[in-house]
Amino acid sequence: MYRYANGTDSENNKLTTDSSIFIASVSKQFCAACIMLLRDKGKLNLNDMLSKYYPEYKIGGKITIKNLLSMRSGIMNMDDNVFPDNISEKNTETENIAAVKRWLFKQPLEFKRDKSYGYSNSNYFLLSDIIEQVSGKKYHDFVREFIFKPLGMKNTGFVSELSDNPEWAKKLVKYDSLPVLKFKGLMNGAVDIISDGEEMIMWLNGLSKGIIVSKKTLGEMTKDYSGDDGPALGYGYGLMEMPNGGYGHNGIISVYSSVDYIHEKAAARFLE
Repeated sequence: MYRYANGTDSENNKLTTDSSIFIASVSKQFCAACIMLLRDKGKLNLNDMLSKYYPEYKIGGKITIKNLLSMRSGIMNMDDNVFPDNISEKNTETENIAAVKRWLFKQPLEFKRDKSYGYSNSNYFLLSDIIEQVSGKKYHDFVREFIFKPLGMKNTGFVSELSDNPEWAKKLVKYDSLPVLKFKGLMNGAVDIISDGEEMIMWLNGLSKGIIVSKKTLGEMTKDYSGDDGPALGYGYGLMEMPNGGYGHNGIISVYSSVDYIHEKAAARFLE
């Protein structure tokens, strides 16, 4: 296991591998794992059309949960450059989520579903909302119950919790300048997790050893769905092919850059 930390926090304390940081888009694999957990429990089908969950979405009958997971939906990417125009810092999380959905469902697709690969935070925002609908639990509560708690991840949480945890917040570099913090719920499922090097090891062990999802399910998550029509990412479900026969994900937000990695052969030995 290799762990590395560099830099200082807002109080100029040296960062260590148990210092909390934003893991940004690495968050997506947690969301994908939750979808697969619900699938394995028979609570949803990856071929479910979005119209099942969003009857108001006029083209929802043409897009599946699998299209969201594999970044092949064609739904516009919501990021720092493309923000919905009907969200507010004064809104509750529920109000912002509803506003984002109204906005997204009015936008044209960037390509016909499953005809190309297109990375989009919006896909995982919608997946987190589907998890809430299917489970009857708040998305963050679901992740905490079925991933954080079983793996003993006590120092991992969500950006939405920073305002209620000043001791945690002040240890993060420039956290107050991140747009994602201004609008509650905006990046649920996509870039919403804060963790540290030590606890990410817990997560990677739990994933590779079959504690969170089965060997078969992990195989589905790490399959290349991006195809020849997209960049050579080897994108699966919240995980992508990485150098030297591994898989994982990277993320970047403001001054934070993160990456996690599992070597496929090493993981296969755990699952034998």
